[in-house]
Amino acid sequence: MYAFLALTFIVSKDLLLTIDPYLMIVVRMLGCSLLFLTYAYYSGAVKALSKAYAVSIIILGFFNVYSANILQLIGLNYIDPVNASLWYNSIPFVIALLDYVLYKTRISKTKIISLILGWLGFLPLVVGHASSTHYLYGAFLFVLSAIAMAISALLMEKNKAVDIYPLSFTNGLSMGVGGLFALMHYFFSCCSHDTAIAALRSHYGMLLVLIGSTAICASLYIYFVKKHSALLVTFAGFSLPLFSFLFEIILGNPVIISVNMIISAFMITAALFLFSVKK
Repeated sequence: MYAFLALTFIVSKDLLLTIDPYLMIVVRMLGCSLLFLTYAYYSGAVKALSKAYAVSIIILGFFNVYSANILQLIGLNYIDPVNASLWYNSIPFVIALLDYVLYKTRISKTKIISLILGWLGFLPLVVGHASSTHYLYGAFLFVLSAIAMAISALLMEKNKAVDIYPLSFTNGLSMGVGGLFALMHYFFSCCSHDTAIAALRSHYGMLLVLIGSTAICASLYIYFVKKHSALLVTFAGFSLPLFSFLFEIILGNPVIISVNMIISAFMITAALFLFSVKK
């Protein structure tokens, strides 16, 4: 699953050279939406929408799909996929922190330690790039993306309307809504549509890889959450920067691994391990 997520970062980074980030989200999310909704239709998973479920879909589409993805894509303009993968792992720590602040949820001592260690784990990355506002801005956007995804996750946790619907149906609808938000933003912010269409045509192969990787990643997440705990899936996130590094090497892209990155990777992995411990 995280291998496909790493692949989406690398492919997106290359496509950003010629394709508008909002248009990329439109193609990626509407393409995935079509795949999931087609599967839901033929598997009999399509159901009538309740008001509470419709509101949940809009929230998921806006925060988890549109906001999170546009922040990540803009962030990839400033940092490389390996560093982006490390900052992506801030999501569970942001969720736990917001859950405590907003809902006063009790946190065990183990998770408090993991939160402290996790946030400290990002410090070497900041120190190593303290003089680069370019890098720090990209990292900041990835943290904002984590906040958007955390808000979505917490709202869905408190709203049980989603639980009675098949996840394939929910994924298809939320990706479709997120893609439509991006489409509206694109039309209001972009002028040269002819140039954009030409760019899409010239990179259709990479766009298909991006759509396929996203759909497979989302499907595997559903499968693993059903078979294992969400915490275990979260802990497996330590493999994301490893896959990003591996793909960059395979594709022949230059990768600079600093001592600070290695220290951060070990600290974040240790924090994710502690976070996955049920105590």
